[in-house]
Parts: sequence; structure tokens; C-alpha cells
Amino acid sequence: MQTELSSTSAAPGSSAEAELYLHTVEELSLHLEQAMKAIVARSLSAFQDSLCRQREACSQLLALPRYLDPEGEWASTRSHAGVDVDLTMRITAAGNTLQALNQRYSALLGHTGDTMKLLARLLGGYCPPAMTVTAAGQPNRSTWSCEV
Repeated sequence: MQTELSSTSAAPGSSAEAELYLHTVEELSLHLEQAMKAIVARSLSAFQDSLCRQREACSQLLALPRYLDPEGEWASTRSHAGVDVDLTMRITAAGNTLQALNQRYSALLGHTGDTMKLLARLLGGYCPPAMTVTAAGQPNRSTWSCEV
């Protein structure tokens, strides 16, 4: 369950704001894990719920100052100077975890998409014309497979 934390109560560059950032990065990691589990379990509703929660966490991160650079390293700016070393290390570790999860998630989604395209091509002869794949390899409909 998502914990509600208000970014308005944290002073810019404060430890409280850094804690909120850390919490949100950890929450995003959790939602990526849940999305991967939903894909494996073939649970569309759980996957959609996870996507919604990922969007919420990303929106919250956009509203906060960036504590990590795109490579996952600590973004040392003057406004972050008051954040203690332990919290800095925890944020960096959470960023590294998120980055690793994101790579696994991307690979899983890529593999799933490739599998869907392959199945659509293989089953194309058994599907009605409306279910075939376009020249770009994309399914013609919102569903990608047919009943065999």
C-alpha cells in the first residue's frame, strides 16, 4: 500500500525532502517489481495497477529536486549539501537498485513484445484477416493473438 507523504512539508534541500525522494525511489522500485510479477503471472489488472502507481511515483519524483543524476550517481549541488552521508548512501543505493530493475523490466517488456510479434506471425494463418500483423510487425487490433 502506498504511503502518502507530502512534498509541501519538506523544505527544499532538507533531510526531510531527501527522505521523501528516497521513499519515492524505493516505491517506484517496488512497483517495477510488481509489474514484472504481474507479467509473469499474466495478471492484466495487477499490471495496469502497477503502471498507474509507477506514473504516480514518477510524477512525485518530478516535483522533487533531483538527488541523482541520470547515471544514478549523487547529484552534488549546493542545495543538497545539508543531507547527511548515510542518507546520501541510501539514496544512491536505491537509485542503483532502481536502475538495475529498470533494465530487467525493459528486457522483459522487450522480450514480451518480441514474443507477441512472433506469435502473431506464426498464428497469422489461423487468425481472421482483422487479427493479422501490419507490415511494421504490429498487431492490427488491441488484442495480439487469436484463439487456436
